[in-house]
Amino acid sequence: IANARDTYHQAEGVATYHKNFKNTHDLKITAGVSYLSYSAETSSMNAHDFSTESMSYYNIGAAAAIDNIASNRQDKVNLSYFARAEYVLKDKYIFNATFRADGASNFGAHNKWGYFPSASAAWQLGDEDFMSFAKPVLNDLKLRASWGVTGNDGIGLYKSLRTYGFRNVYLGGSSIDKMMYLTNVGNSALKWESTRQINLGVDLSLWNGRLSASFDVYDKLTNNLINPINISASNFGNHDTIGNLGNVRNSGWELFIKGNIIKDMSQKKQVSMMRG
Repeated sequence: IANARDTYHQAEGVATYHKNFKNTHDLKITAGVSYLSYSAETSSMNAHDFSTESMSYYNIGAAAAIDNIASNRQDKVNLSYFARAEYVLKDKYIFNATFRADGASNFGAHNKWGYFPSASAAWQLGDEDFMSFAKPVLNDLKLRASWGVTGNDGIGLYKSLRTYGFRNVYLGGSSIDKMMYLTNVGNSALKWESTRQINLGVDLSLWNGRLSASFDVYDKLTNNLINPINISASNFGNHDTIGNLGNVRNSGWELFIKGNIIKDMSQKKQVSMMRG
């Protein structure tokens, strides 16, 4: 017989301020908090040699032997504070800045919080007066730039802590005792994995959207990678633990082109191409 119960609690609060000044300046500020908790409870029991099968598992006490009794509970809590500011000037110059403070209970005691800023800017170059010469062909031309840091807390539960299990130990004859053994060495220094990304891009639309393209150049660096780390085998048979080890860097470019090659809507065909 086994029982399992998962419980989730979630709460969010967001406040927004939005103001437009003389149709020239547009300012939007958002701030909020997010809370998520998760708990899982399980229990199980094995029994055999029932005097009758008529009561199924509704009367475990009717079994001659009850063994392998187990129970377990796991908990995780995430708490986040975030803020974002967006400023648009003349519908052509767009600026964004965000900041997140994320807390996760599954990291080490002094490393539960991670801080993740980001910023971006965009310029609607196609709307500038000096680009009017291209208007018969050009519908949209935007330049973009962004920088930001994100975090990863996908490490499972209790990896920063020492954890223990129990097993039966036969001491001779019919004597059985319980032994506690180490199941996870733990790592109190375990902290957030973070990824910093820089992106430069341009968006282009021609002939009333019949041809559009986006080109991006990016550089991504991931620090404090969450990985198994080899440790001394003297830790009761535990050969590794979870820790932060290594960096990974990726950079490159991406080109996306989309075209509507037949203007007649009844025969409209679309071609897309992506390269990176």
